[in-house]
Amino acid sequence: MFFKEDFVKIVSYVFNMLLVLYLLLLLFNQLFNFDTGMVLSLNYLLILVIVFGILFVFTSKEDTLEKNETLKIRKGKKEVKEYKMESYSDILSKDYSWIVYVFGILGFLVIKLKTYSLGWFSWVISIVAGILIILLSLLVLGEDEDEK
Repeated sequence: MFFKEDFVKIVSYVFNMLLVLYLLLLLFNQLFNFDTGMVLSLNYLLILVIVFGILFVFTSKEDTLEKNETLKIRKGKKEVKEYKMESYSDILSKDYSWIVYVFGILGFLVIKLKTYSLGWFSWVISIVAGILIILLSLLVLGEDEDEK
């Protein structure tokens, strides 16, 4: 029998794999002039990523209790089941801020390689882009910590 939980897991897995595949192919296409058009058009893959992304958004929900269930639990009328679930906030509470700097440097290098023909202006573009990657990533991670 096919349950909704199985469907949600399948959609989540397929979306994650398609997204990673699309981003890797796009990166190889940009860096190494890898022509994916002969094998697979990136536009068709992007359409699949968008479709599965929409399915993922509409099928995945956080496990939350409704207000009535919360009141029943507080009054002792319902047994509470405890779940150990690692959420994004649990992952972000660990010190992974070094990854932000690594991605900022990688972004700097990719942009420098692609704009090399611009001369000194490519250095300006690359440095500003690397700084923006780092600052915006830290800002997004900081917002998640503030919501706790």
